[in-house]
Formats: sequence, C-alpha cells, structure tokens
Amino acid sequence: GYNDGGGRGGRGGGGNYRGNMQKKPGLPPNKVFSGNNKRGRGRGRGTGPAGQFGGTMAPVHSLSKVATQQFDTTNMSTAEKIHRFALYVQGEPMKVNAIQTIENAITGSKLNLKTQYEVEELMRISGKWMFTGRLILGGIFLARSVGANKKEVKHETYQKALNVLKSKTVAEIFNLTDPGAEAIRKELATTLDTEKDVSKQADTILQKQTEQAMTIRTNQDGFICLIEYLKTAPTLPENKISCLEQAMSASHCSLSHKYDFKASRLPTGRFFFHGILTVGDIVIAVGKGHRKKDAKVHTYEEAFKNLMSKPLQEIMQGIDVEEEAKNEEEASGSGVSVIMDGKKMSVSEKMDKMIQRLKDAVYKENNINTVDACATNLGLTKTCIYRKLQGNEEGEASRIACDLYLEKFLIASGEGEKRKEAQIDAYNNAWEVLITTTGEHIVKDHKRLTNDNDDPSIIDVHVKGAQKPQGDSNMAGLKRHNQDYEDPAKTGDTLVILEHEEWTLDRKRQAFCILTYSATSNGMLLQWNTSQEGNMFKCDISLQNTHIGEAKAMSKNNARNLAAASALFKLYETQDVIKVTRRDDSKLWIAYSNIQGKSNSLKEKQGEGGDPDLKPSMDAEGNVIPIAEEADKWVLKVCEEIINEYKDQFTLEELIFGPGMPLTESKEVRNMAKSRNLRHDIRQLDGQSYLVIQHRMQPQDMAKCIHTSAGGRSGKYVLVEKSSLPVYQDIVPDLDKQIALSGSLAGQTKREVKAPNPLQGFKPKILSEEEEGEEVVFDQGQNKLY
Repeated sequence: GYNDGGGRGGRGGGGNYRGNMQKKPGLPPNKVFSGNNKRGRGRGRGTGPAGQFGGTMAPVHSLSKVATQQFDTTNMSTAEKIHRFALYVQGEPMKVNAIQTIENAITGSKLNLKTQYEVEELMRISGKWMFTGRLILGGIFLARSVGANKKEVKHETYQKALNVLKSKTVAEIFNLTDPGAEAIRKELATTLDTEKDVSKQADTILQKQTEQAMTIRTNQDGFICLIEYLKTAPTLPENKISCLEQAMSASHCSLSHKYDFKASRLPTGRFFFHGILTVGDIVIAVGKGHRKKDAKVHTYEEAFKNLMSKPLQEIMQGIDVEEEAKNEEEASGSGVSVIMDGKKMSVSEKMDKMIQRLKDAVYKENNINTVDACATNLGLTKTCIYRKLQGNEEGEASRIACDLYLEKFLIASGEGEKRKEAQIDAYNNAWEVLITTTGEHIVKDHKRLTNDNDDPSIIDVHVKGAQKPQGDSNMAGLKRHNQDYEDPAKTGDTLVILEHEEWTLDRKRQAFCILTYSATSNGMLLQWNTSQEGNMFKCDISLQNTHIGEAKAMSKNNARNLAAASALFKLYETQDVIKVTRRDDSKLWIAYSNIQGKSNSLKEKQGEGGDPDLKPSMDAEGNVIPIAEEADKWVLKVCEEIINEYKDQFTLEELIFGPGMPLTESKEVRNMAKSRNLRHDIRQLDGQSYLVIQHRMQPQDMAKCIHTSAGGRSGKYVLVEKSSLPVYQDIVPDLDKQIALSGSLAGQTKREVKAPNPLQGFKPKILSEEEEGEEVVFDQGQNKLY
C-alpha cells in the first residue's frame, strides 16, 4: 500500500489499532518522519481515520533502525557507540533472556558493534570441569563469570553484562578490568575447598580477583596522573620530599603513600637506616643513610628519579625490598663480615679487601664518604690528625695539614687553607695511594701512629666513629657568627659579660644563658661536660680550655645550671658586666618625612644642576655597587650625610631610620652602611619595618665606650655596678646542699629519689642515724625530706 495504507500496511498505519499497540513503553512518540507512511510493510489491515489508509509512523526507539540515518558510525568513537548502545538497551524491553536482549540490541541499534564471547576450561574439581566465560563488546570488556556448566556460565556472563550496561556510566565501563582466566585458575588451585559448594566459592574467587584487577587499574591511572603532573608542572620544589608530597596532592592521583624505615647495625656498631616509600601499595623506591634524615632524602630522590625515567610497567612491578637490601649490601660491603676462612681477617687482609673495593669504585672530586664507608664496613679505624703549617718569609699564609691513618697506619696527607679542604685533599691522595699498593706493603713500610707524639703543630686529633664524650659547647654559635676562638689574645681575663635586662631578674636561674651568650659574643669557646658519680651528676665547665666551674646535682640540667652559676658568680667579681636594656625606638628614629623635607631643600638649593654627588658603595671584593635608577638621589644624599656624621662618633647609640622608606632607597642606605663597616638590621613595630644602623664593636670596645660615656651608659648598653652583682659565696650554699643531699640519699637509685630543683630555694634536712633506715619521701608542699 501507498497512501491508502492497504494490503500489508499494518506496521506504520497511523490509525491502525495493531500499530498503536506496538508503542515502546516509557518512550516519547517518534517524530523522526512527519506526514503519512508511504510504504507500509506491517502485518494485517488497518483502517485509518476519515476513510484514509496510512498515517504517521508507529513510535519506535530513538536509535532503532534510523540510527544510521542520523549518525555516521564510521567517524564515531567506541565510547560514543557504547554510550548510544547503553541508551538503546535501557529503552528496550527484556526479551526471553539477557543473551537475546543484547544480541537483538546489537542488530537493532545498527552501531556496527560486535560481541565476542569466549569460554575457557579452568580445572577439573570433584570430577567436574570448571569453566569461565568472558564477554567483550566492541573490544571493551564487560563481564566474566565462573561455573560448572557452560550454558549457565554464558547466561550469567550476558546477564552481568546487561546489568553493567544499564547501571554504569561509559567511564566506569571503560575502567572495568578483566582479572584473566589464569589468575582465577591459580586462586582456585590454592583456596578452593572441595567439601563446600564449589560454585559459591568460584563466585567469591572471581569477585576477589576482579577487585584486585580493579586496584591495579586504579593504581595505574593514579601513577599516570602523578607522572604527568611531575613532568608538566611549571614549578616544583627543589627538595624532593616537598616535591613528591606536593605532587601527591596536586595531581589528584588518589594514591595513598607511606614512608617507613628500618634500622640495622653495621659490624662496627654504627647504625644504618633503610628508607622505603610505598605508593598505592607498590614500593617505588628504597634509600639508605647513616642518619634517618639522610635515608629519607635519598629514598625520595630515588622515587623522583624512578617516576621520571622508568616505564610505567616497570614502576607498577614495584621493588623487592629484601632483594634490594641484599644487592646494596653486596655493592657497598655493609653486609660483608670480617671473618674469612674461619679466622679473623688480619689488618693486611682488610687493607687488600679495601683496595679491591676502591679499584671497583668511581673516583670523585670528594672521596671522603667512599673511603670512610669501605673502612667502616671492614672495621678499620679512621683517624685524622690536623696540623698547622706556618707561613714562610715571602708572605705565604699559614695552612692546615691533615694526616689520614687507617688502623694506625699513615695512608696519605693533604693540605688546604681550611680543615675541610685539607681533609678532602688527604682522602683524594689516600685513594691514589691505596689503588697502587698492597695491604702487606702498608703494614710493613708505612709510618705508624704513636701515642707519644709531642708535635706542637698538632691542633686536633679526630678518631672517626669513636663514641663522643657526653659534652657540649657553643661551637655552633661561634661558626654562625664567624668567630675565631683560637685567637691567643682571647682569654678568660678579657671576657666581658653581656646580659639582657630580663636575665638580671634571676641571675642564678639564667646563669647558663648569660654565660653562653657572653662567651659567644666574645668569640670564646665554652665547653661543658656531664658525667655520673654514684647517684649524682657532675658538670665541669671550661672557657677557652680553662676550667672555670663545677657542680654536682641529682639531675644533669641542675648540675649544668649550678656549674654555670658557680662559674658566672666568680667572673662577676673580676670582669666588666654590660646590661642590654630595652628602649622605645619610635622616640629615637629619624622620620622619613624629615629626610624628604631636607632632600627637597637640597634640591632647591642645587637648582637645575642635575643629581647630587654621591660616594659609590663598595662590596666585600671592592667592586662598585651601582645605584638603582628609581631611587631618589636627593634622599640618598641626606642619608649619606647622616651616616658619615654617625660613622665618626665613638658611641653605642643606634642610628634609626623610621618607617616609610621605599625598598630601593632602603637597600641603597644599607649598602652605604656596609661599605663603611657599620652593622645594619631591619626591625618591625606595629607591622611597620624600619632600618637600624650601629657600629661594629667587640665587647671589650663596648666596655671602653661605656666607661668614657657619662653616667656609665651608651645607647641601650649600661655598665652594671659591682655592688649590685652576686658573688661566688652566694652560690656556695646551693652547692653544699646538693652534696649534703647526695650523702643523705646514698645507696638509693635515681628512681627512688626525685630531687627538687636546687635553684628554687630547696632546704634539705640531713638525716640522723635513727632516720637512715626509714623511707625517704620528698614533700613538695613543705620543701623538706622526712
């Protein structure tokens, strides 16, 4: 039929009853074609309204039949095809089973998709074969199932695939991962219990393997995001720990990460640390070091290098920690015992072993770590003796020499302007000596280290790896301020004591702070060493290697504080004491508006003559520092005049420029101060920065300046009167109390007795003979023993 819709025009007849009954449930009417159906091909005869046959086309699925007319599938991506196919399936009613539903949808959607179903035998269990089926649509994995019947496996696989198409998004479908038949077969062989329901166990095993495969897929996607971020990020921190921590967060890789370490002990007794970095349950790097921090830094550096250079599949395989540790031991020798052929290795054999390892190693500009590691692993003691070489008459400066001994045999010597340079030179020379000689020759012909060496040029002897005494010093502060404590003119007699105003409120409690600050400011070496004597601790304090005080107490801190107070109160009797007070800088600074006013006056007085004449600033090497063009030259001229006037004064007063000075001008003013050997500093008040300039003076010069000033004061520094200072006799009672406490508590352990702070006015009671056998208890409220 044509317009009359007669004959076999049932499907598509507008008024056809049977045609209307074929509407798809839940779908809108099809309006793809308008007008009458010109070629009916349905079954049966229908009568259209108003005596006409035919009409609009019966509604069908929006993608059914006409999909190829609307879309060109040749240029359509697989993801889009899967998306449209899933929409088609969701709109189709359920057929007899899932297999028919999917296969009919493949034909009806006309998206050129093909299904690929595969079934594979797994293993024979209890006389029955186990099978696994897999369904792939357009090259994309949809589902897998396991069972003992091929037919049931196919139906279950298609049903799972249908559920996936109806419930998951395209992205989730593309992220599905097939665990594989081999993984399921291995899991069945190891965990299956033949006495229980095999089918249920097979489903559980399949689910487990699928989750593991999904985890691997998730980790892989996460690593792709992480590596992409590391390679494309515009800026990354130089510190690899910060770099990777930032990348883990900023890349949104959704991978968990954890750093852990293991500690081991070398044959010499020294600790060695192994770091392990795990990302997404995969160990991506291991590191090592003699300190925890070194091991962590090395681990993260290795992780960064692996992520940036290794293929993804190699990263996903992870690192075998045990195998890596074994390889490191073989490479470094840290796991090599010093036992050979059932007997202890001799020094000559150790030397030969070390020589062989150095021949296999790579020479560097600094070989200290390499030589030390080999010697430590073989149990060879390393000793460095530093000597001072005097300059010659031609004006050559003095130098430092370093002699390197291994197991008391001299290996090589080196020289340098500094100790570090001399040490590097000695180790580099030692490398050359060791790779060209034998252990027997070293033992037989090399110079030995003796204990009766009275060489006056020796300034230090350092035995590497030896346990350090329980002592400490202010060496770090001296190095930070570039102070030379070896100056022979610096002795305890020249010490000037410096103390802040807050410390003077309780000099007994703050004695250690005052003493440390004073010694560092004077460029003198302060050392303190604590040792245990019975149930007490004894602390000895020395200044410039001269003993100045000692004390005993029940704890280390109390012993140190008492010893410092003992030394300080003795020094109070003979040395000058300067107190550093606080002042309100806002009442002393030169306002920037005043400087601008003076600069304008100078500019008007100069007229149109150009820029003012400024003396150029010089850097430490004598080079001229150019003045920034944007700086106000007239403001700088006023500041220069003020600084020149201040420079000629012998005073401890500070020259303070108030807030408001632009950064470029502030920088130029600081350059002026530096080139005139003046100290400068930036301070803040109420969020505003201002510049402070003062003279560079040693404490001895500061004392002279204050002595010549009126009222014993210059700037914020005040000379303290001797009559207001404590003396040594004021601390003697506290020292005696600790000794008395030690005698009264003799025989008891430190856990049984917890002494109070001796600096808080504790007054112990000396026990009588009748009370010696009683339990000793300290009453905090009454400050006494009973």
